[in-house]
Amino acid sequence: MNILDLNDYSLLGIIEYLNSTELWQLSRTCKKFHNLIKHKKLWWIIDARDSPHDLNKITFCFKNIIDVTKEIRFCSESRCGEIIPNDFIGYLKYTNLVIIALENQKISGNKIQLSEFPQSLIELSLRKTYVTHPSTFIENSSVQMKNLKVFILDECFWVNGKFIYILGTYSALEILSLYKCKKLFDFDIRYLTDFNKLRIIDCRFSGLGNEFFKYMTQKTQLQEMYFENYLTMYFPTKIEREKELNSGSQPKKYSYYSKVDDIALWDKNVVNQHFGEDCDTRKRAYGHVNYCGTTLYSEAQAIEGNDNNFKSILYEPPYDKCTCGLNSETIRINTAKTEYLKRDIGHDRFPREVNDPFELRECTGYIYELSFRANDPRNFRKHESEICIRNDLDLSIFEHTTDGSDDPRNFIIHHQDIDFNEIYPQTYRRFTMPGERRKYEELFKKSNLVNIQKLSLRGFIGINDMSLKDMENLGLSLLDVTGTVVSKEGIEQFLRLNPDCRIIHEIMCTCKPKIHF
Repeated sequence: MNILDLNDYSLLGIIEYLNSTELWQLSRTCKKFHNLIKHKKLWWIIDARDSPHDLNKITFCFKNIIDVTKEIRFCSESRCGEIIPNDFIGYLKYTNLVIIALENQKISGNKIQLSEFPQSLIELSLRKTYVTHPSTFIENSSVQMKNLKVFILDECFWVNGKFIYILGTYSALEILSLYKCKKLFDFDIRYLTDFNKLRIIDCRFSGLGNEFFKYMTQKTQLQEMYFENYLTMYFPTKIEREKELNSGSQPKKYSYYSKVDDIALWDKNVVNQHFGEDCDTRKRAYGHVNYCGTTLYSEAQAIEGNDNNFKSILYEPPYDKCTCGLNSETIRINTAKTEYLKRDIGHDRFPREVNDPFELRECTGYIYELSFRANDPRNFRKHESEICIRNDLDLSIFEHTTDGSDDPRNFIIHHQDIDFNEIYPQTYRRFTMPGERRKYEELFKKSNLVNIQKLSLRGFIGINDMSLKDMENLGLSLLDVTGTVVSKEGIEQFLRLNPDCRIIHEIMCTCKPKIHF
């Protein structure tokens, strides 16, 4: 019996399990399948992330976006690949899409704007997508994105302070993932507003630190907040994961992992290897959280938040259930200290002799900042759209360099003509000045009720027993303080008041958060 002898109903029951790439391939085999695949039942969800990322396949899938389509997912071979058709917005105009994932590709922000996306959108992922002209891409989008609850911007180096500022005006936003947004810095987003419905913020391996942390302590609806120090934790975790892959472990599907994604910017030898011996560099303090940030929790009162049954399809929480078998009832004897991180990777991310009093007080790590872009002096001070980017390596170099301006405001927003006085209500200042701490404390005292349940401060050596003391009344269900300087005695004292809290630490639960590949 030939499969074509089956009736259409039976064939539909079989091919409904195929993804959109497989449907496109099947449609090219014969006329019967070509006609059968037009059935509406097959296009509720369009997932075309499997290769090949052929232009004909992309066009085929877009032409099958219909009124019943609720979800579309597309990606390219690399984040330099521009696969979205020019009439992309036209395909979406009369749809009721709920989920859109445009990942690992290039989007021209001057051609495609969020203000033209369907108003029905609830979840949006641009994971590892390179968006040119991000200011144009997001401007005037607040009304159109009024129903958006989840926005995933993982590994998007172009995300800047103005972008985050506008996201704060998205009235329904509940989950925001800024994982590995390495060019986001505290001083660039000091005067945020809104984010009043945000429940989950994931900013692991970004440059965000104390100021962002203190701002988020004011949000009564916030339930989960994840920080992880890029300078101390990322590369040891990355090396360990690569060893697992070499030993036969399976990589995550659609991880878009590339070996040129990361450069050890704290190591001058590595910087010189990538950018040349004559590259102009300077040290720059990088994202940190310490006991000064957690102090605002010392007056907090834990409350029970409203039940929220919304479960995201696109966002994946970093922590699964414990699999190591260790919990708050067992504290293991472990002499491992923060220095093990240095041993694993072969060099230190923190200076042995610190002369800068700010760096000493705040336990701040540093990176080397480059003063030209894309490894080619001819690109110096060119607009982003004029820089020659031919492949992922060029894009990675562009990601890790800046325009050479001495004004730190231009380090992040180097390709936009932005009036900071228009964006932020107060004069720019890089570090916390006298009176600013009082400002945060006064704001917090107006509403010191918090609903934070899960908190990660992984890898920050400024987190100590004072921090645990500050957080002991929060009623946390999960706290990750791996790679900090909290002591065994500090953990024991915290657990006496919080016996149900899952502590993740070298002497406690050793389960690790998920990494992207």
